[in-house]
Amino acid sequence: MLKLLSYFSFGRAAPLSTPTSPPAQSRSRDVGHGELSIEDAQAIVEERLLVVSPYTSRPHLLDLATLTRSQILLAKALTILVPVTHAYATLPYINSFNWDAVMTYLAAAIKSETLDWKEQVFYIVVFRSQVPPTTDRSHLAELDKAAHVEAMRSGGLLKYWFGTPDADGRNLATCKPLVLSLTLE
Repeated sequence: MLKLLSYFSFGRAAPLSTPTSPPAQSRSRDVGHGELSIEDAQAIVEERLLVVSPYTSRPHLLDLATLTRSQILLAKALTILVPVTHAYATLPYINSFNWDAVMTYLAAAIKSETLDWKEQVFYIVVFRSQVPPTTDRSHLAELDKAAHVEAMRSGGLLKYWFGTPDADGRNLATCKPLVLSLTLE
C-alpha cells in the first residue's frame, strides 16, 4: 500500500472525471507554431520521451532516459493528473486534483514491475495568480513556453499543468508532483 504524506489536509472534492490510465489523445495542439501533433508525440513517447505538459514540441518533452525507474513510473502516473473541480484556482491544492487516481495508477505500475520502491522526497510549486480579465495574455503564453523549455533543460521537472483563468482572472499552475514523501507500507 502506498502512503501519501503531505503538509496539506485531506478533503474531497466532487470529481469532474477520474482517469485511471493515460488519456487517449487524438487532436493536435498549436500545430503550425512548431508543435508536434498529439499522434506524433504519442509515437515519441513509445520510445523514450513523455508529454508532461500542455506543450508537445520536442524541447518540452521529458527524456525518460535521464530518470530513475521510480521517477519514470511517477512521471507516467502524473500523465493522468486532472482537476476534479472547476474551482481549482481557489480551493486547497490537495482538493483540486485526482490524487487518488494518480496514486492508484502508480501503485499498480510499481506492483506490475515488482519495483522495490524506496522512500523518496519530491517537491511541488503551486503558483496562484490573479490577472485582470481585461489583460492581453498573448505574450504570457510565449513567456510561459520559454520558461518551460528552460525548466526541461535544467532537469527534474516531472509534470507541468496550468488551468484557465476564472471570471475574476484567478488561476493555478503547478509543477512536479504533490508528493512530499511517498513510502510503501
